[in-house]
Amino acid sequence: MIGKIPNMRIAPKKGYGYWTVMDWSSLNLGKGDDFGNEKDWETAIQIFEDRIKGRFIDAIEILKNEDDNSKTRRFGFAIMSLICLLIETLAQFYEGESSSQGISKGVYTNFLSFKSLVLKNLFEDHNDAVRFYETVRCGLLHHAETDDTSLIRYKNPNKPDLPFERYKTGLIVYWSPFYDLLKQELEAYTSKLKDPQNSDDLSLRKNFRKKMNHICGLES
Repeated sequence: MIGKIPNMRIAPKKGYGYWTVMDWSSLNLGKGDDFGNEKDWETAIQIFEDRIKGRFIDAIEILKNEDDNSKTRRFGFAIMSLICLLIETLAQFYEGESSSQGISKGVYTNFLSFKSLVLKNLFEDHNDAVRFYETVRCGLLHHAETDDTSLIRYKNPNKPDLPFERYKTGLIVYWSPFYDLLKQELEAYTSKLKDPQNSDDLSLRKNFRKKMNHICGLES
């Protein structure tokens, strides 16, 4: 089965061109507990990395470079909106969510506090995850502004590595160190996907395969 639109672009290729549904459908990634061909898994993970880089990371890096070298930092809201979308994307891949209508509050906050590999260390208090979802993620993506008392800042000048702190009933999110940790999350995730001996996290491969198959219109 090739997929719903064989020539549909699913990721830019590193260097030139695009990965398509046909490229994905040609891979032998197995079914169930069988993971097919490891060389094909290397290609599958490369497609994912190119997709994330092309859709999110490249744009964030361009905006970040502008703000890093500017006295008047302007792009925090745009960057944080992309970060919130990327978190949602990762939550869908970790869970194998097949819906393209977004994910629930529970899935998003559970990802931050429990399912993520790096970010969960920031959100040990689940209330912080709820605050982030309700006042930052939903505020930016639904109202084009943060809700409640939450704010977005570049860095805390006294604690430059601090990703966020509580502020009244919301959060102050420092997007630059927060983004650094999100990149660590991505690195940890792809590292686990690349390890065929990672028996403790086989569900990550299964759910990754399920999500990409859904994107391509293929049966899981």
